[in-house]
Formats: sequence, C-alpha cells, structure tokens
Amino acid sequence: MSPNILVVDDDEKLVKLLSFHLEKLDYTPIEAHDGDEAFGLFRRRKVDLIILDLMLPGIDGLSLCRRIRRESDVPIIMLTAKTEKGNRVEGLNLGADDYVTKPFSPEELMARVKAVLRRAEDRNEPEEITHGPLTISLVRHEVLLNNSIIDLTNAEYEILKALAGQPGRLFSRGQLLREIQDENYAGSERTIDVHITNLRSKIESDPSEPRFIHTIYGAGYKFELKKDKTS
Repeated sequence: MSPNILVVDDDEKLVKLLSFHLEKLDYTPIEAHDGDEAFGLFRRRKVDLIILDLMLPGIDGLSLCRRIRRESDVPIIMLTAKTEKGNRVEGLNLGADDYVTKPFSPEELMARVKAVLRRAEDRNEPEEITHGPLTISLVRHEVLLNNSIIDLTNAEYEILKALAGQPGRLFSRGQLLREIQDENYAGSERTIDVHITNLRSKIESDPSEPRFIHTIYGAGYKFELKKDKTS
C-alpha cells in the first residue's frame, strides 16, 4: 500500500496543492485544517508521515507534535515561517524529523518527504528478506539462491528488494522505476520490463513459468512465491 501522508494546515488551497503533488508520487494524502481534526485523524488512521504547520487554530503545531510524540515516532515535517526560528528549534527538540520554511516550492517539500520516508524505512528495515530458497541480505547488499550468490546489477537488486519486501503487492512500472531512480538515472517505464527479464533469467529456473516474480498484464508486477513443481 502507498504511504499515507497527513497534511495539516489551515490554508485549504495549500493543502489541496500538496495533496495533488503527493498523489503524483503515489502517496495517499489525508487532509486536516486544524490541530483537533489532525489529532483525531492520526488516532483513527494509519499515518506514515505528517506534514505539520506550526500555526494552527485549536491545538497549535507544537502542542500537536508533543501529543503525537507521546504515542508514536511517526515522521513529522514541520512547516514554519521565517519568523518562527525559536518554535522551529523547539519542534525539532520535541522530535520533529525535518522542517521547511515558508514560502517553499512543492517540489522541495516532496524531496524532503521522500528523504524522511526513506530514513524511516532504513530504521525499520530488517537485515534480510527470505522467501523459500531466495534470500536478500540488506546488510551485505547481495542475493542468494539456494545459498549461492546471484550476481545482480544495482537496478535488478533494488527492484527485487522492493517486490520481495512486500509480497503480494502489485507494483506498477512507474513505481518500480522510482525505486531505481536517482538524479543521475534516466530511463522509461519500459526499462523495467528489460530489468525484470534479466532478473528472471538469473533467479528463475524457468523464466517462462516464474516462481517468484509474476506479471499482472496491463498493470505491473508482483512477488509471490509459488511451490516448485520439482519439489
């Protein structure tokens, strides 16, 4: 499932704008316009990250951050004005993960969101992912099949890690492309098909009848371990 991002700001136009940009990244925005509404949504919904304006009606941003930190270590990015330096420092001391000063570009905030989510994933990431004879060592950055190391490119490794890390989840080509992209990478969504073909040739005993990586025609790919017919 895509990450749920709680966006808290009393500026409704800004909330809608940020929600639009979050949806472009396949995130699910949850909108709130004051502190009380935001805390209620935080309590009722699964939230993976909070974008939190400090100046809010009802419960202010700092008080809300304090309440949330009593219950959760969910990542928080604060939105602050240039004149709120003291509050910004207090927010960071309360456990906020990052801050963005208004005015800002949506692109800058989206970059911060991705970075904070990535750090949160790294904190919670297990040392390895194992499915039957296939093991992905996240510590050693290597893949073993039947205890033998499989030589993968970095792109192949990242795709396999994403798929195997959430077995049964459907990934679109666009989502997988973002798993391997960085500022120096250029490629189209069809590049993913090439990587999948190469990956299957290395980990599948019969790529025409894959045991691990399955095509969902017209939609993308998912990882699902199927019983080996030879076993």
